Parts: sequence; structure tokens; C-alpha cells
Amino acid sequence: MTEFYSGLNVSDLAMWTGVQAIAVDIDGTLTSGGRIPSEVIAVLAALRRGGLKVCLVTGRPSGWVQGLVTYLPVDAAIAENGGVLFLGPEASPLVRDPSSGDYSEKRADDLRIPLAAMFSRLVADFPQLQITGDNVYRLSDFTFHVSGLTEQALGQMRQRIEAEGLAFTWSTIHGHIMPRGQEKGSALKRLLEEWGFASHPATTTLTVGDSPNDATMFCAEDFPLSAGVANIVKYRDVMSHFPKVVSTFRESEGFIEIMQTLLKIKSDEQ
Repeated sequence: MTEFYSGLNVSDLAMWTGVQAIAVDIDGTLTSGGRIPSEVIAVLAALRRGGLKVCLVTGRPSGWVQGLVTYLPVDAAIAENGGVLFLGPEASPLVRDPSSGDYSEKRADDLRIPLAAMFSRLVADFPQLQITGDNVYRLSDFTFHVSGLTEQALGQMRQRIEAEGLAFTWSTIHGHIMPRGQEKGSALKRLLEEWGFASHPATTTLTVGDSPNDATMFCAEDFPLSAGVANIVKYRDVMSHFPKVVSTFRESEGFIEIMQTLLKIKSDEQ
């Protein structure tokens, strides 16, 4: 059962003492009103000063994320809902091979052709769909805006896309058509292996997010330490996995609340 907590009530969160890494979504989690506040950057810096590794895990495109991982105080990033890995600020993008699930710098030029074709078929039934402006910067998925779409319509799209052998997820802003098996959780496990952290279960890692495309990061078997910001509650009925803890505040304020709680726990153990 998900626990709702307030402020620095750490009595039920003793299991967070072993956390060594933070995996955090961006839109709706690090942002408020579509922007990353300066307070969030200060918290990210505080986490790294405390010896914690930080990884951004987002549905945003690889071209967009490469800039963020270079300038923000973070150690790595996962872009396009698990399709692309950046193992450091200066690292080249590693793209997931849909057939093997492996990540490498080598990638097929035609990877997105079937995804674009799937979108064209969706438009026949949902003519209001609009491709996102950042779609051109993507390497492994195909995206469209979800503003104005109902949960029922998104569910229908997922059923149709999965019936054709592909994957679909959505966030607060975008719908993502992807190769089957592409997901945030699997990519995060790959990164944790690179960092030398145990991932079954990942008791060293706290995952944080706000929407359905974060669900695989909340799978208790793989990631027993998880938290959501308050705006995630509206998606409870459509998510396959839900975070263990939910903040009392929305968006970036909720993230700051969660991280301040973690830093207090880590400070108390010293």
C-alpha cells in the first residue's frame, strides 16, 4: 500500500539508509510549470556532494537530454523511455537494439520507420494527433502530443499498438511509440550494472517519477525503494506499478520534499 507522508517524517523510511543512487524523471517531477527551478539544481548538487549518484530518466529525446546531462549536476541519463543511455556528461549516446536489447553506439538508420508507419495508421482513427516538435531529435521512439486525449483514447491506442508488436506509453505531455521491450526500468537496470550496484532488488537505488511512463521504475521486485510526486495520484488506476511513497507536494516541490527527507536520513546515520 502506498504511504503518504508529510515533511521530514522519516520513521517509516529506514530502508532508505542504503540508498546510493537516485533515478529521477524530469517533466512533472523536476519541473514546475514546465521549468526546472533553481532550487532543484541546488538539491541535485547537494545529492552529489553527499556522495550519491544521480541519473535522469526521461521520455525526452536524446538530443535534448545530451545537453542536460552535460550542464546539470548529474552522473548519467536515460532518454526516450529507455531507448538511449548516456553513461556520463561526455559520453556518446548508446542506442538500444530492438532485437537483442543490447546498447551500443552503432544503430540502424531505419529503426524508426515502423514507428512512423504505426503513427500514420493511428492518425486515420485519431486525426487530431500532432507530432511533437522534438521528434526530429529522437533515435529510438516516435512521439505525439497527448494534450486533450482521454485516458480511454490512450488505452485504445496502447491496445492497438501492442497488437501490432510495438510498445506504447505516455507521460503528462507526450505519447511514445517504441519497439517492444523498450522501457525505463530495463534501461535503469543496465545502468546500475555499469555502476556496480545490485539490481535484483535494487536496494541501493531510489526511483522518483510522476506518470505512467515511469511505472517500470516502480516495480517492487526490481526497485523496492520508490517515490512519486503528488501529481502521480491521478494515474493510479492506469499504472501497472505504483510508487511505495507519495509526496505531499506536486511536481518539483514534491521532488525537493522527497530529497530533503533522504538527505535527512543519510545525515542521521552518520
